[in-house]
Amino acid sequence: MVKVLDIRISFYKYLNGILYKELYKSFPQLELKVDEHGGNAFMLEFKEYVRQNHIRTLFEGSEFFVSESKEELGVQVADLMAGTLGYIFDDHKISSFSEDFMKIISNKIISINHFPKLYKVNEYTEVSTSESYNQVITDLSLRSIFDYLDNTSVNSSDIDHPISNQSDQVISV
Repeated sequence: MVKVLDIRISFYKYLNGILYKELYKSFPQLELKVDEHGGNAFMLEFKEYVRQNHIRTLFEGSEFFVSESKEELGVQVADLMAGTLGYIFDDHKISSFSEDFMKIISNKIISINHFPKLYKVNEYTEVSTSESYNQVITDLSLRSIFDYLDNTSVNSSDIDHPISNQSDQVISV
């Protein structure tokens, strides 16, 4: 029987893995400092998990550190931002101030990625089609495209391309 704690640990690793994958993909020489949480054994296991699954090579200069927030100003700022985002998106914390919080921090945020991602497959429904058209095939194809986009990094040569967003490239095809 699987213990609830084991599931929580796996889910925590998975969610953080999504973040770290994006960060290390965009910044291969990233020095990442995270807040210490859980027990020492968990943090050692988690640090090894990140090193094995998200830092690409030993030669790219990426570092992963675990710190107590009281020792690192950057970790304190990240805690503040995460807490503020909680008051914007967490159903249990949303208040009449949530919109004001978003306005205050909006110019400090590069992007917000939701989990699970909400792909609007229904936006790509054809109205006038031939008899051979099958919406199920369309939906499956779009999900495959979105999976591909989620798992593929942008090359630096793509940045100068007139259509620099891969999803725009695929969907416009």
